[in-house]
Amino acid sequence: MDDATSDDRRVAASRTERRVTRETGETAMYVQAVRTLIADQFAVGIEQVRDDAEFTQDLGADSLDIVQLAMRFEEEFGIVIDEDESESCVTVQDALDLLQMKLVAIKSA
Repeated sequence: MDDATSDDRRVAASRTERRVTRETGETAMYVQAVRTLIADQFAVGIEQVRDDAEFTQDLGADSLDIVQLAMRFEEEFGIVIDEDESESCVTVQDALDLLQMKLVAIKSA
């Protein structure tokens, strides 16, 4: 392998590493923002907003609270959440997955 090819591979690996680091940081910021919105919406401590926390059972939400949370997500992230999508979110992780899917769709469009 010549030096130019080796250098090209090192540069490409460095770019990939920076991109993954940036995306990981962005994901962590996004997750924290969602957790903060949920904690604020339901007036609970951020430590209660775990991935496996159920909106109704663990966070004390009723159906109206969940609709209002979906509206906040729509407003905050510029997305549209259908009623059946919001009803399918039982846990915090369900909401994170739904929002991730919506945001990826926006980036792809």
